[in-house]
Amino acid sequence: MQNAALEALGLDWRYSTLDTTPDALIATLERLENDPDVVGCNVTVPHKIAVFEWLRKNGREVGSWAALAGAVNTLYRGPDGKFRGTSTDFQGAQNAIRSAVLSHRPDFPWTMAEVAILGTGGSAQTLAVGFAATSIASSPRSMTVHGRNLEKAEAVAAIARKHALEGRTVAAGALAEWQAPSNRPRIVCQTTTVGMATGESPDQSPVPRGTVSGVDVAFDLVYKPHVTRFLSDAFENGALVVHGIDMLIGQGAQALIHWLEASSPESAGRLEYADLCAIMEQALRRNGVF
Repeated sequence: MQNAALEALGLDWRYSTLDTTPDALIATLERLENDPDVVGCNVTVPHKIAVFEWLRKNGREVGSWAALAGAVNTLYRGPDGKFRGTSTDFQGAQNAIRSAVLSHRPDFPWTMAEVAILGTGGSAQTLAVGFAATSIASSPRSMTVHGRNLEKAEAVAAIARKHALEGRTVAAGALAEWQAPSNRPRIVCQTTTVGMATGESPDQSPVPRGTVSGVDVAFDLVYKPHVTRFLSDAFENGALVVHGIDMLIGQGAQALIHWLEASSPESAGRLEYADLCAIMEQALRRNGVF
């Protein structure tokens, strides 16, 4: 999808993937930074928090959302040629959820809703802080972070609570004890790798099937497969489902804008965010991703 957008912009850049183990992460970052042909990169699981820590340790600039959440998913070059970090995850997730809800349930009572975040990784941390610290109208006032490890869930909740706006509540709970039924509208964000086609638990869900019966909006960050077990169960129980591919496109377009502004400012204004998203979606559809 990035290469389709780059082609539309008339740039001779190329986007490619690079597998990196945690042990080799720092060496990989240094190698990429020392390569003048690299304008930037994305960071995915499980490296988002580690890359944030690397940037901070080296005194690098980190964007506001990434700084609040302590997780980075996009690297781009500053004026000194060194990598800087930011996160486009929350923007991508928020745009995906808001667009789906406004299109299909325009009267959804955002301020009365409760957000449940499943997972404790970098994406979970970013979303938790984003929901807690965002002042726009479509920001629920209550949120709970659920993790297999309660201590990790408490740690993520504490970070979000630190940055929460007045009136926002952030709690933590064990994933094994999560139950969706509630007397409040419920948005559930699935941020774990469970269900990922290339992961350790393909075609699985992080929660038992019956517990999704009280969900109003179900969002899964996993984008391959397009319909995960979690989303399938939620849909069968009446939830509005938001696919991970929608977030992938949104955060990808935001990342590309960062690279353009940093390394090719003359190209930055050629296509708007919405145009980039449309090009990326068409490319994914042509290639049978969804």
